[in-house]
Amino acid sequence: MMRLGSGFMFAGILAGAIAGSQLSACSSSTAGDESSGANGNPSGLGGGKVGIGLPDPNAKDGGTPNGTPAPATGDANCGSSTNKLEKKPADLLLVLDRSSSMTRAMDSADNCAASSTSCSQRWKTMISSLGTVLASSPADVYWGLKFFTSPSNPTSSGGRGGSSNACYLSAGVEVAVTPNNASAIQTQITQAGTGNSTPTRLAIEAAVTYLKTVNDGNPKYILLATDGEPNCAPGSTSAGNSDLVGTIAAVKSAAAAGYKVFVIGVGPEAGNLTELAQAGGTDHFYSASTPAELSSALTTIVGTVAAGCSYQIGAAPPANPNALGVYLDKSLVPQSSTEGWSYDSSNTSIKLNGTYCSDLTSGKKTLVEIYLPCEPSAPLPPVIL
Repeated sequence: MMRLGSGFMFAGILAGAIAGSQLSACSSSTAGDESSGANGNPSGLGGGKVGIGLPDPNAKDGGTPNGTPAPATGDANCGSSTNKLEKKPADLLLVLDRSSSMTRAMDSADNCAASSTSCSQRWKTMISSLGTVLASSPADVYWGLKFFTSPSNPTSSGGRGGSSNACYLSAGVEVAVTPNNASAIQTQITQAGTGNSTPTRLAIEAAVTYLKTVNDGNPKYILLATDGEPNCAPGSTSAGNSDLVGTIAAVKSAAAAGYKVFVIGVGPEAGNLTELAQAGGTDHFYSASTPAELSSALTTIVGTVAAGCSYQIGAAPPANPNALGVYLDKSLVPQSSTEGWSYDSSNTSIKLNGTYCSDLTSGKKTLVEIYLPCEPSAPLPPVIL
């Protein structure tokens, strides 16, 4: 087990897209070298050992003899052990447009029958592409499904959007976020069919309300797939009136609640979605005017979510939770919920935020290390070796 009390320090090497890697724990007292394990070869490290430690206590200002701060190095009195640091699963709620325009062609506004051989229907393509992506989705991505509009009786209790089918949205979700539910989602999509308008704002608000009830401690994301501009503005005299401004506000609220929103625009009419993606913290929407583009967009988003930026640490240092140091490619990351690293609500995992997360998931940076000084009051080095 990993010991996190005073007198211990630890570091772990992580790759952003793998399930976890090794921690090295060091004591300031002499101990045997356990880094190689029973068979002399540490799992995942190729026989290497992480160099961590404090600046030289005999040097001027705790650094090198000339007073320059020294990077952290290995402590000669440290013994090391290995502990698994697990990347947390990710919850991904698919918010799927099933409006009547989803029966049009992928590359035009023309109607396209599901059985046509001369065009690719949007809804049929969505069923096929999602089936492939769900079947190959990593086991640590937990999917859920919310339709808009809802394929249910508009007289059902708890719904929003009025008593007409055109804008009706039921409370809750069609498929709850759980592991291993690809077949349940595929069944729902295959059976649902299309129809009605595009109450995107209501769907995002319902998604946020639902995700706040999912208390599994996992990072949560929304995947919005739609083929047109939001409508069904509350209080509007026509279901077809645009609700883009209200939907942007709903997406901003989702991102502010901690749920990043990825956006796929299906077909050539989905031209006003950049603002939605930016409001959701994902910079741009994914345009899909062909079956290949749709499959690629879905695969890319799932890969980004699976890579993730949240990692289990077991527990925060009990003496001083803020003494923990997180390093990205050897450089200290500030503690910040917007641009740095932060604990989850239970202090049992850490998350990289802002550009630190995007650099990790894009592959621009790859190495994450976690460090705890031997004394909670000791300064964190700006660089570790």
